[in-house]
Amino acid sequence: MFSSSRMHVWTSRSGSHPPQPASPQGGKTARDPICGMFVSTELSHRLTRGTETLHFCSRECLEHYQKDAAHVAS
Repeated sequence: MFSSSRMHVWTSRSGSHPPQPASPQGGKTARDPICGMFVSTELSHRLTRGTETLHFCSRECLEHYQKDAAHVAS
Protein backbone atom coordinates (compact mmCIF):
# COMPACT_ATOMS: atom_id res chain seq x y z
CA MET A 1 0.00 0.00 0.00
CA PHE A 2 2.75 2.48 0.90
CA SER A 3 5.92 2.67 -1.09
CA SER A 4 9.09 2.62 0.89
CA SER A 5 10.98 5.87 0.93
CA ARG A 6 14.66 6.34 1.40
CA MET A 7 15.82 8.43 4.27
CA HIS A 8 19.34 9.50 5.12
CA VAL A 9 20.19 10.00 8.75
CA TRP A 10 23.01 12.50 9.17
CA THR A 11 25.67 11.37 11.59
CA SER A 12 29.11 12.63 12.37
CA ARG A 13 30.45 9.79 10.21
CA SER A 14 28.38 10.62 7.13
CA GLY A 15 31.31 12.43 5.57
CA SER A 16 29.26 15.41 4.46
CA HIS A 17 27.22 18.13 6.06
CA PRO A 18 23.42 18.07 6.19
CA PRO A 19 21.66 20.53 3.91
CA GLN A 20 21.12 23.92 5.49
CA PRO A 21 17.52 25.02 5.96
CA ALA A 22 16.33 27.82 3.74
CA SER A 23 16.95 31.16 5.35
CA PRO A 24 13.78 32.93 6.45
CA GLN A 25 12.61 35.97 4.56
CA GLY A 26 13.87 39.17 6.07
CA GLY A 27 11.44 41.77 7.24
CA LYS A 28 8.97 42.34 10.01
CA THR A 29 5.98 40.40 11.21
CA ALA A 30 2.64 41.58 12.51
CA ARG A 31 -0.20 39.80 14.29
CA ASP A 32 -3.41 39.21 12.38
CA PRO A 33 -6.15 40.90 14.49
CA ILE A 34 -8.68 38.17 13.63
CA CYS A 35 -6.89 34.84 14.10
CA GLY A 36 -3.76 35.97 15.99
CA MET A 37 -1.34 34.42 13.51
CA PHE A 38 1.95 36.21 12.88
CA VAL A 39 2.38 37.18 9.24
CA SER A 40 5.13 38.78 7.20
CA THR A 41 4.37 42.44 6.60
CA GLU A 42 5.78 41.95 3.09
CA LEU A 43 3.36 39.15 2.18
CA SER A 44 0.25 40.02 4.19
CA HIS A 45 -3.13 41.27 3.06
CA ARG A 46 -3.19 44.90 4.21
CA LEU A 47 -5.83 47.36 5.30
CA THR A 48 -4.92 50.96 6.06
CA ARG A 49 -7.20 52.88 8.40
CA GLY A 50 -6.00 56.41 8.99
CA THR A 51 -2.33 56.15 9.94
CA GLU A 52 -2.57 52.51 11.03
CA THR A 53 -1.92 49.55 8.71
CA LEU A 54 -3.40 46.20 9.71
CA HIS A 55 -1.92 42.96 8.37
CA PHE A 56 -3.97 39.81 7.74
CA CYS A 57 -2.83 36.26 6.99
CA SER A 58 -5.57 35.67 4.42
CA ARG A 59 -8.26 37.34 2.38
CA GLU A 60 -10.82 35.61 4.60
CA CYS A 61 -9.47 37.23 7.78
CA LEU A 62 -9.39 40.63 6.05
CA GLU A 63 -13.00 40.25 4.89
CA HIS A 64 -14.08 39.03 8.36
CA TYR A 65 -12.51 42.16 9.89
CA GLN A 66 -14.21 44.44 7.36
CA LYS A 67 -17.56 42.75 7.96
CA ASP A 68 -17.23 43.15 11.76
CA ALA A 69 -16.06 46.78 11.39
CA ALA A 70 -19.16 47.56 9.31
CA HIS A 71 -21.40 46.27 12.14
CA VAL A 72 -19.53 48.32 14.75
CA ALA A 73 -19.75 51.50 12.65
CA SER A 74 -23.53 51.27 12.26
